[in-house]
Amino acid sequence: MQYYAGAWRDVGPTSGGQISKELLPATYSFSMTYAFGRQEKSQNVAATPVVVFQTTKVTVQLQDSTGAPLDTGTVQYYAGSWRDVGPTSGGQISKELLPATYSFSMTYAFGRQEKSQNVAATPVVVFQTAKIHSDSGSCTQYYAGGWVHSSKTQNYYKSLIHSISKMEHQTNHIQ
Repeated sequence: MQYYAGAWRDVGPTSGGQISKELLPATYSFSMTYAFGRQEKSQNVAATPVVVFQTTKVTVQLQDSTGAPLDTGTVQYYAGSWRDVGPTSGGQISKELLPATYSFSMTYAFGRQEKSQNVAATPVVVFQTAKIHSDSGSCTQYYAGGWVHSSKTQNYYKSLIHSISKMEHQTNHIQ
């Protein structure tokens, strides 16, 4: 935790979620860094001496094209650099973050999608795949940074993140 008095001054890390510092009664700016995110607030410590920063439980979900939970996707968020959250389980994973706007990424079936979201307003981040269909029945691959082979050769269906950029045949489309 830090406070501003002519410059940012370190108070130190919290212990058991708290830290104390003797200050003259005035209005100060305070900052908290948690999980590489940072939040600032201004507060008159003469009127309110307890400064509270509260995290938000952020849940990132991966859903198939029908809205059903889908595993296993890998989640990251951006706070200075990309930070790992981990793999989904039951179609979701949660992490406590300071309320702010973060960029989130989901990697699934070799595809990656990113989205920015204010978790203070909306703490559930949803990534949904799209069903890919081969009209010709002959599509056996899709491109996601490299050609990925399908185990099926007829009526090829594969749920993928919307960011898949190329298909092997012109007669294929994303539903």
